[in-house]
Amino acid sequence: MRIALFILIALAGFACKNKAQFAQEERTESALPLTPSDPAPTPERIQTDQTEPSVKNLGIVTKPEFVPNTEMRPVNMESIEIIGDSLFITVNFSGGCKNHVFNLTHTGAYMESMPPILDIYLEHEDNGDACRALITEKLGFDLTQLRYSSEGPLTLRLYGLREPLRYEY
Repeated sequence: MRIALFILIALAGFACKNKAQFAQEERTESALPLTPSDPAPTPERIQTDQTEPSVKNLGIVTKPEFVPNTEMRPVNMESIEIIGDSLFITVNFSGGCKNHVFNLTHTGAYMESMPPILDIYLEHEDNGDACRALITEKLGFDLTQLRYSSEGPLTLRLYGLREPLRYEY
């Protein structure tokens, strides 16, 4: 894992765009806090050289016949936390020349247990971006639409994460 991260960092120096080009681009994402009425914006710019990434507020997609795509470009989940009704995932990945799209996806099938369990997946579409800059983004997802009933909690099993997440509401 450390070797892969080191290689990604080393490749960042050979990125398709330099910092000056990225500095000229404006970001148009919405900011905190997440509310159920917020639209799910599509990322328009890719962030590169900020130490604390701003949050992209994204939606959650229900696909009853969903099967995880094992051929998706890899993404490293650096940190994951639930604050209130929001799930925040800080990710890094290689790219820099095209927009990357992230969706939190689930099938809608809750496992009957106490508390109920829902498997969720972080989908990453790189749109054919072959650049090698190391990009870090903080993604935010409104969890209110995942509530199983009017009272919580709910256990969320994020694909690729060893320990489940507990969503209290």
